[in-house]
Amino acid sequence: MNYKDLKNRAEARKIMIKDIAEQLDMTPNGFKVSIETEKFPIGKVRDLCDILQISIAEFFGEGATGAEAIPNNMGRQLTGEVQQLYARIAELKEDKAFLQAQVAALTGANTKKTKSA
Repeated sequence: MNYKDLKNRAEARKIMIKDIAEQLDMTPNGFKVSIETEKFPIGKVRDLCDILQISIAEFFGEGATGAEAIPNNMGRQLTGEVQQLYARIAELKEDKAFLQAQVAALTGANTKKTKSA
């Protein structure tokens, strides 16, 4: 959604841009620039959509679905963030397996000491 469309939606709901920016902890100018340059903080998209009472799909493109609904810059950013999350999940699973093995080893060692005592 470009800034003009966003502003029209806000005006239709009698919401001022400065009020939206304030609710998102942004300055009005910072808000406008982030929308125009397609560098809007991903973490604030849900809040903005709630304020404007629109779906995330509407924010990323009227009626479009999938990748074509997301502007290129934002789509690449989202894809990168998702890939980072999957990598982090894999790391955490490895850490969990390692810690479980360590606990099992320690528990087994304590069990052996208790039996021999």
